[in-house]
Amino acid sequence: MIGERLKSLRLMKKLSQIDLGKIIGISNVTLSQYESNDRQPDNKTLKAIADFFNVSTDYLLGLTDEPEPAKNLKEKLSWLLNEEHKGSITLFPKKDHNRPYTIDDWPAFMKQLPEDQAMHHENMKYPDDQKLVIMELARKAKQKKQAKVNKLLDYSDEVIDDALIYAAFDDEKRKKMNEED
Repeated sequence: MIGERLKSLRLMKKLSQIDLGKIIGISNVTLSQYESNDRQPDNKTLKAIADFFNVSTDYLLGLTDEPEPAKNLKEKLSWLLNEEHKGSITLFPKKDHNRPYTIDDWPAFMKQLPEDQAMHHENMKYPDDQKLVIMELARKAKQKKQAKVNKLLDYSDEVIDDALIYAAFDDEKRKKMNEED
């Protein structure tokens, strides 16, 4: 697995084997052996490759399909929970986040859901009282997630990195098990 991913990453950066070898401190022959899966890099070289391409070693080894490493987790988790992006439910400014929902909030709520969830809710044609309940349940779920993230942020970066690596590995394993069913 490492060979295919390493070659793909190198070609995306438009680097020759000689150039990449110089950058990470190995010969082009050794790099060629890695790319053809005839040889495996040691841990130091694996880390150098991962650092250069800004991917995780788990990605290089084929343990996850998520290339991004678990670096800078505190910033990423804060962004995930505080910025408006697809899938988030950030309807109100921080000072107003606990105000009661009104039915007028439903369109803004729907726009911030992932497309499949929004389509499901639209197709259900909920009465207004159920829409209010759905929005409140989503708020409670987000608050619960926020509490977990806040607790996680109390740990050292090393512990967080280990937890994320395990979580990514476990998530991939669950996905594969679900695909087999």
